[in-house]
Amino acid sequence: ISKELLENLIEKIFNKSFRTFITKTTGFKYSIDYMIFYDRKFIPFNRRNVPTLSQAYSYRWHFDKPNSKNMLKVFIPFNVSSKHGPLQVIDKNNSRKIYNPKKIPINQEKIFFTGKRNIIYAFNPTLCCHKDGIPNEGYEATQIMFQLNPNSNWVINSNIYKRSPTLNNKLGIWTTEPKFPFFAYMLDKRNAFKD
Repeated sequence: ISKELLENLIEKIFNKSFRTFITKTTGFKYSIDYMIFYDRKFIPFNRRNVPTLSQAYSYRWHFDKPNSKNMLKVFIPFNVSSKHGPLQVIDKNNSRKIYNPKKIPINQEKIFFTGKRNIIYAFNPTLCCHKDGIPNEGYEATQIMFQLNPNSNWVINSNIYKRSPTLNNKLGIWTTEPKFPFFAYMLDKRNAFKD
């Protein structure tokens, strides 16, 4: 995707009204630092019992570490129904009670990120336990994810278009979402929104 197309997409999604809503809800303004547009495919049962770093995507319950406790992730599902294995999130209050993400009760209330480009979801991945669902065989989930980090003003990271995901051939997984965002983006320039 070209820099111009990506910036136009970000400007359209994160319009002034949406940015104001996020700031009123969270108390923060943000830098939009990372974006990934990806598909999740069915994983056969005999290939699921692998270490975390060998997962094709994060299909086990977890909290994102190490990130800012005020980071947001914004998702737009493109064609995600219950059969597509939607991202699942446990709200912040219920996540506080979770001491071991490997032992989530079956009856735990969850939020399922479904939609067809008509819904935008956001959550704090360091405070809300979450996981990607695994699509049913024959289905593929497509979604966009933006990583937002607290900033003094609403801005777009000028390097966002350069951070396109690349495949780690050794592991066979996508591994480019930066960790330690304060350090990862510290030297990057940022552009103000046009409006």
